[in-house]
Amino acid sequence: MPFPSVWVDRLFAKLRVRYGAAFERQYGDVDPALVKADWAEVLDGFEKIDGAIAYGLKYLPTDKPPTALQFRNICRACPAPEVPRLEAPQASPERAREALQRIKQAFARENAKADVLESLREKVKAGTATAAQRDFYLRANAGRSGAEEVSNVGGFNPIPVEMWPPGMREAYQPAPQQVMNGSWI
Repeated sequence: MPFPSVWVDRLFAKLRVRYGAAFERQYGDVDPALVKADWAEVLDGFEKIDGAIAYGLKYLPTDKPPTALQFRNICRACPAPEVPRLEAPQASPERAREALQRIKQAFARENAKADVLESLREKVKAGTATAAQRDFYLRANAGRSGAEEVSNVGGFNPIPVEMWPPGMREAYQPAPQQVMNGSWI
């Protein structure tokens, strides 16, 4: 739906008052209905932008009346309306202390790494681990017993790079972090 014709009529009335005969002369012998239809097409959608037309009228050029495109560009410069914002919630000092205490306790445990790895092992065996968790677990346990039992979860066995077709091998450039001690991770 183009810009409402009632709005175009009101806009033209304002522009005639502000610019007088200069506004009418700008279009010469062009049919006024065609001029209004062009303005409606160019300003399509601005009826939904709060304050854009009022902004355009407030900042009209002083030297000559604007064309539809010039008026649209003025309206586009209308700043976005201020949106009310909620205040940020204040952290409870007591809850912050409790959270910090839990973090300190987790780091203080001697077997924290073992607990995390055991949790990941269970997730990998159950098939509920994400790819990143599975990869982390396998890398953390490289060369240790237990990693082998979950290395083929889901039946996925990657094809070794040396078995790829020559074109794929030539095109593949591993990232530096993928190479460790001269072998693939």
